[in-house]
Amino acid sequence: MPFLTRLAVAEPFETWPGMKSAAEQRYWDGLILALGAPGTETGAIYLLGYVAEMFLKTAYFQIIGVPNSHNIGSHLQGARTHASWRGGNLHNLRSWVVLLNNVRSIQGKPWNAVTAATIERHVLTIDSHWRESLRYTSFAATGAELDEVFASVDWLRFNYDLLWR
Repeated sequence: MPFLTRLAVAEPFETWPGMKSAAEQRYWDGLILALGAPGTETGAIYLLGYVAEMFLKTAYFQIIGVPNSHNIGSHLQGARTHASWRGGNLHNLRSWVVLLNNVRSIQGKPWNAVTAATIERHVLTIDSHWRESLRYTSFAATGAELDEVFASVDWLRFNYDLLWR
């Protein structure tokens, strides 16, 4: 049976816990590439950027109270139409961090200034190196660029609860 057929049976729709689990798996895939042979830096950044995106999205779903078993599709589109969405497609990391901060503020639990600045710094670092369009390039990222992305994604991963609690 083809993989996508098996996937459709196992996971008929996307949930935020499934996305968070996928983020964790892609983190380790990205780490394997990061530690791999020279020339894999761009691939590692590509995967790690998606990890950051998935962490931001799943934090949003948790903040707005999406139940674990609900299909997240309509909530993704809802994010894009929220008053604080800053434009771009749903891969826009800057828009996700602004949206998270605004929704938290509306709920009466904004990040303190230090936490907000730290989260924004890490997201902007990742954003300065990553776009989903990296899949179309053979241009090689440097080890230093990968190190910056990895450090910021790693920070988001270890401090994930700060994003939504």
